[in-house]
Amino acid sequence: MTEPGSLRSRLGDVRRVVNRRRFALGRTARLEDDGLHLVRSPVFLLSSVRSGSTLLRSMLDTHTQIVAPHELHLGTMRVSSAKQYAVDSWEALGLSLDELQNVLWDRALHLALVRGGGRIVVDKTPQNVEIWQRIHAFWPHARYLHLRRHPGSVYESLVHARPDQPTAAHVANVARYGGWLDAARAALPGPTVRYEDLTADPATTLRAVCAYLGVRYQTRMLTYRRSGNRGGLGDWSENIHSGRVQQARPLPALADVPAELRDLTTAWGY
Repeated sequence: MTEPGSLRSRLGDVRRVVNRRRFALGRTARLEDDGLHLVRSPVFLLSSVRSGSTLLRSMLDTHTQIVAPHELHLGTMRVSSAKQYAVDSWEALGLSLDELQNVLWDRALHLALVRGGGRIVVDKTPQNVEIWQRIHAFWPHARYLHLRRHPGSVYESLVHARPDQPTAAHVANVARYGGWLDAARAALPGPTVRYEDLTADPATTLRAVCAYLGVRYQTRMLTYRRSGNRGGLGDWSENIHSGRVQQARPLPALADVPAELRDLTTAWGY
């Protein structure tokens, strides 16, 4: 027989989940009246690959008011029509295919937000930094977290994770992301978060992130929720699966960083 106290506790949990979802639905419905947006102010975690974005995402997703799903890869979603007259009909309504695609992105974020029961949604797909201009044009009220990691460490991590690829390809990849990140940093608001600071003093770093997002810091973020281990969902190494922040590897000396990445390294203050 179920204890009355246990039953009351379960009912309380259910009510809290329902109330969070109602809040998310009501809030997003009120924010925009242009018919295009259900999520007015999503948060985008901008980073390169192998920069600790899965760690930060996992910690944010553990917060009771933040939904930070796996990488959504919004930029890979496409809207098309098999018939030109359908395209003509949409355009007659003032909707281009690009705009319909943007709406699809918005609905994907809204679905993640409602199902997660939070009030802030974060997408951390690294490839978003390549399309930051389109994201910002569609979501002028979006917020951004700019994640940085020592370029030499990113390079070393790529070499370790993908030893079958030429080292020149890894160097080019880090440099390409660096250029996109610098352009986004110059144009978009939001704090710069260093991976090294996140791993050395996660509580202080997360407090600053939470303050920017307008939520209270929760200590539960330090023992974050773990889920996923498939490609395309982020880095699921043994360190990530531990559920606790692991100390970062020592930074490489500047002389050990590929020559093509040294200017970027010093520009980022390493």
